[in-house]
Amino acid sequence: AYKEAIKAWQCSLKSVKYVLDKGLYKEKPEQLQEVYDMEHKMAVNLAQGYLKTEEYNKAIEAADQALNRVPKSTKAMYRKASAYMSLLSFEEAQTVLKELLEVEPSNAAAKQMLAEAERNTLVSGRRAKRMSQRIFGGSASTATAQSPWALFTWFFAVLLQLLQSARQRWHVAVHGTLDSLQAMVGMKAKAKTA
Repeated sequence: AYKEAIKAWQCSLKSVKYVLDKGLYKEKPEQLQEVYDMEHKMAVNLAQGYLKTEEYNKAIEAADQALNRVPKSTKAMYRKASAYMSLLSFEEAQTVLKELLEVEPSNAAAKQMLAEAERNTLVSGRRAKRMSQRIFGGSASTATAQSPWALFTWFFAVLLQLLQSARQRWHVAVHGTLDSLQAMVGMKAKAKTA
């Protein structure tokens, strides 16, 4: 159902773009504002559709499109933060949620998600630190000989953190790599525990 809705919203956004590109309502400010409002609404809906289909980078792009039209759109900010949370980009989610709370300080859902993002940032930082200490606490060759899985996991954890910090600037360019690495580490972790 969401894939069909996404197609409809994309089609609507193409129509809006056509109207804006042709300047059809350039001399009619009320109608032009209605077109802008429609663009914002369709982009926010598209972001939600992408969240439901787990296309998180596209959700961020759609939310950004909505925010370009309405910079203080709390719905667009919340959906963008939700996408960042799903991508495990907790610091980026925190940034967006703090902006949202500046606009709407009483937003309980944003406060809750911010607390979760802050907690997850601390946990992942501690986990990476512990893993690094385990691997490099003794000599690197001893750690590798005793636990090649630990070295593999540490390497990908460091790589994920580097990619996540670069994601905010280059999220479109690296999304496929990061998603693949997260899936690979998740599959390896499940295989090890099984």
